[in-house]
Amino acid sequence: MKYKPMGLLLLGLLCGCSVLNPFHKTEDKTALNQPNPFLWEASKDKLQNLALATENPKEGLLATTWQKSGNTEFKIEVKVVSSVLSSNALKVAVYERQSAAEKGTANLALEKAVEQEIFNEARALYRQSLALK
Repeated sequence: MKYKPMGLLLLGLLCGCSVLNPFHKTEDKTALNQPNPFLWEASKDKLQNLALATENPKEGLLATTWQKSGNTEFKIEVKVVSSVLSSNALKVAVYERQSAAEKGTANLALEKAVEQEIFNEARALYRQSLALK
């Protein structure tokens, strides 16, 4: 009866059970949580003429301050949520308001346009990186 736990541990080691196997190598999943470098650079390129309130490369977050354009102010937030170069890896929010007292409402048409511009730039950067190899 004493040898059952040891037998289970040995069985786990032989079968490759990662929970019980102290020699099992775990994959480094931090790279999967990093924002895609092409989407990140393209986002920075497209927002370079606007004042940034937030720039966090580890979380993939860029946010501008409120920018004045005529009678309207707008703010853009870009979040790169994946390491994959995909349109699903990019979240863009554009807010506009008439005065500083307002919170701001989403502008879906402008969001899609900004998202498309960033994604097109990211694809171009990716193609350039392939040409350099």
